Amino acid sequence: FIDENYYTKDAHNDKYLFDNYVFTGSLSKELTCKHFPDIEGDLIKPPLINLITSNNDEDDIDHDALIMMPYPWSGNPNSCYDQRYKYIIEVIKLLTELSYSNISIKIKKSKNISVSNEEKKLYEIIQKNNYKNIKIISGDLNEVIHKTKLIIGQAGTSLIESNIAKVPFFIYEPVYIGLSNENIDRSVFA
Repeated sequence: FIDENYYTKDAHNDKYLFDNYVFTGSLSKELTCKHFPDIEGDLIKPPLINLITSNNDEDDIDHDALIMMPYPWSGNPNSCYDQRYKYIIEVIKLLTELSYSNISIKIKKSKNISVSNEEKKLYEIIQKNNYKNIKIISGDLNEVIHKTKLIIGQAGTSLIESNIAKVPFFIYEPVYIGLSNENIDRSVFA
């Protein structure tokens, strides 16, 4: 969505605070030029690109599908943080119906106790539902992105990383995670 306060102006609301801005992608620059024609800036290359290449070797594939653990924005009253596990179950069911056999769930890398509890809860769900060939992995996405055939997750930075690596990414944003149709209609995905 377009936030008219994203580029702030001086106290008199005459000039933007900076003469030149930087953009990390052509879409960002294109949208800014369209909606803020007075903004000038240059494209830059994010350091992440140096970590991700687009060489996917079929022999290195460890996962038929990689599910990104959803992390709803807690500031959105429409997001139900406890529904993250429902999200995982729905995606696993769909992938299983589509005959995907080696599925991994990617959680955030952290020493935080809540992430540890999250991993335990996921293992409980896997056991309770008798799911087979499902792994839980953590770490940086750039370390595993070339070892999967496809990724399913929220519209976030992992979408950009998969695009750089040329790994298909399927956005799944059910309403209970907090992104409404109205939000999507105002986004770059509309």
